[in-house]
Amino acid sequence: MADPLWHALAFAVVLPCLVACAVYALVASGSRRSRSQHGAEAESGPRASNGVHPDAGPAAPGGAEDFITARGAVDVWKLAFSFYASAMGSWVVTGPAIYASTAGLLGLTTYAVSAGAPLALLAKIGAVARAADPKASSLPDFLRRRFSEPVDRGGESPASATEGGNSEVAFSAAESANVRGAGQARGVHVDVDLLHVEEGPRTVCGAGQNTGGAAVAGLASVVTLLVMTVNMLAEFATLGTLFRSYVGCSGLLAVVPTISIAGLTLSYTMAGGLYVSILTDRLQAVMSFLLIIVLSVVLAFQLEMSLDALPALNAQQKGFTYEGFSSLLTMPLSLMTSTLFSEAMWQRVWASEDDRTLS
Repeated sequence: MADPLWHALAFAVVLPCLVACAVYALVASGSRRSRSQHGAEAESGPRASNGVHPDAGPAAPGGAEDFITARGAVDVWKLAFSFYASAMGSWVVTGPAIYASTAGLLGLTTYAVSAGAPLALLAKIGAVARAADPKASSLPDFLRRRFSEPVDRGGESPASATEGGNSEVAFSAAESANVRGAGQARGVHVDVDLLHVEEGPRTVCGAGQNTGGAAVAGLASVVTLLVMTVNMLAEFATLGTLFRSYVGCSGLLAVVPTISIAGLTLSYTMAGGLYVSILTDRLQAVMSFLLIIVLSVVLAFQLEMSLDALPALNAQQKGFTYEGFSSLLTMPLSLMTSTLFSEAMWQRVWASEDDRTLS
């Protein structure tokens, strides 16, 4: 039977920490909303030289766009802590150990590399996506705009927007005459009729002018919701397992921490949006680092035998089995897919200050 004092100690540590994190998030949210309008306008000036397009600068604090994307508001350290905290959850306490029991050391190593490598790939892909469409606010929104609407590239001319590509360029009638005249002056016949000629503003045509945007965005929405639902259920299930197996709680008592986390997270996210959630990620990352340090020190003092005295690993423990070798394919594919289709990760892409911060 579990010790009631151990139960009381566990809840006395966990619940106040959760409440303190939520209070910090709410205070930070109120402080950010109370910034002067002058300061917000100064921060939203053109910074195209740093990879932020002038028409997609930082969103004003308190607005709907800032609530959803926190566009251009997160510096490199906040972003790094947020990526780390978003990728690493309570599942790391049980997931890798359980997988290593069947896939061995090889599977565990593949698991670790596959969990971190997609973040570097996402940073590169995210920078390309930001440059292609600075106004997108989510992965489905980016795909919808990319495949159904002309992309607004911040006032670039059609020639610069399609340089190196095969997209059509919309010319006005006057521009068409200039093109024909320039071609004749060089002795080159230019058939302007083959080009798309129209009066009015110049837009980038071709790849963006089809009706598949809604379908692609809908499919991406379904996949991202599925990925985030699975991740959320894994977090909650692991938390319940920890309190049942390690703390010794049973029944409804083991559900209290899960409900507390869900309610407090929802409250401060509704109050401050994505930016406040990123601030709490920093706290989570710091606390996890402290936990790793404490566990490492305790393990070092409790280890009674040297590494040389440990028994040699057999073939199954090394992972030289079907399960171990299959991890070389299954783990990179599954974890890369779950990362690239996680809206939690893409939100950090739009929130980064500039392309340099992201990469």
